[in-house]
Order: sequence, then structure tokens, then C-alpha cells
Amino acid sequence: MKTNKSTVAATAGEFIGQLYGIEREAKGMAAGQRLQLRQERARPITLALHSWLVAQRLQVVAGVPGPSTKRSSAALSSPPKRAPNV
Repeated sequence: MKTNKSTVAATAGEFIGQLYGIEREAKGMAAGQRLQLRQERARPITLALHSWLVAQRLQVVAGVPGPSTKRSSAALSSPPKRAPNV
């Protein structure tokens, strides 16, 4: 299945939009409440985004890997140890 760039960008934007939505909800909460909200709601989204990015990376057409390909592969080689802002 071939995915065009606009579809990939739209999907990435949806993940990021969900994370921004959670941050809007967290605004004004106490630190402990923000942490709990992020752990319960943002972490699953962050992990799903990571898995999706790995899948997208695997769909890239095989070619001669350049420096940016090597960096993106290294960055996506293992799941994040913790979600951002958690």
C-alpha cells in the first residue's frame, strides 16, 4: 500500500493535535494532576505515535541510506523510555 505525503502528514498531525488537546486540558491544574493526566492520556498516544512512526519508516522505499535515514532509524529503533512531559 502506497501512502502519499499528505496522508502521512495528516495522520501525524492528528496524533500531535491530541497531545496538544491534553495539554490544553492540563492548563491551570496542579502539578500532580497534570502528571496524572499525562500518564493516563498522553502516554498511550505517545506510544501509539511512536509505533506508527516506526511503521511509516518501514514503508520507506529502499534506497541508499543517507545520514538522515540513519538518524531516523536510530531514533525509532526502540520505544521511548518515558513519554514527554511525564
